[in-house]
Amino acid sequence: MHSRNGQVLHEKMMLRMGKDRIVMLKAISTIVVLICFCFHFISAAASSIGSNRNNSSNESTRARWAVSWNAPFLSGSGYGSEALATVVGLNATLPSNWSICINHHGDSINNEFVMSLPDNLIQFLSVASKRQYGLTQGYKTSTGDGANVGMKESHGLNVERTIVVCHSEPGAWSVPYALYETEECPPVLEDRFNRSRSWGYVVGRTMFETDRLPDGWADRLNYVDEVWVPTQHHKKIFNEASVKRVR
Repeated sequence: MHSRNGQVLHEKMMLRMGKDRIVMLKAISTIVVLICFCFHFISAAASSIGSNRNNSSNESTRARWAVSWNAPFLSGSGYGSEALATVVGLNATLPSNWSICINHHGDSINNEFVMSLPDNLIQFLSVASKRQYGLTQGYKTSTGDGANVGMKESHGLNVERTIVVCHSEPGAWSVPYALYETEECPPVLEDRFNRSRSWGYVVGRTMFETDRLPDGWADRLNYVDEVWVPTQHHKKIFNEASVKRVR
């Protein structure tokens, strides 16, 4: 009897492992598709920025570009997990003249989740976060220990050649203001020496799992240059709500 129970338990474990493997492969497949999607549209957005500024193709190729990804990276949420996988994949995929900048935005930090992250991922996020801080500061604006934070990491970057992604629900976006307290996206440019600076392109990455959008979403979504959604179903719902430029 004990042997039979052990065999049944083993079979259930193997079945569960098989199901877990399928779920994992589906998740990996989804992330790969998302990275390819982002790479394609980031390249298109960069081309749009270049054409708007009448840059030659050679100049656009030589210039340094950046993606500023703003999401609840450290929350352990669905948005945060998707954002983590995306920026790591983009960092390995984008050409060498592109840099990833990040900022935690849209949700509270889950300290237990942060402690579970591997050291190499923490290091990557730390550098990318410093790079964003340096990019938003522009020039040294203060004195003391924090005066030059991110200046080395952001050297050569330009906000006009930066694509900002607000990866959260639209209530967190500063369009023109967030509906609750959170880090601003698009990020505020703190450079007191050059107040004419503006981000090159702003993208909203979001979703809503129903057949219609909440009241007020469409107006907020239409503040950004374009909106990225995960499926054709979402695209249909967003278009029906009069959201422009949905991909």
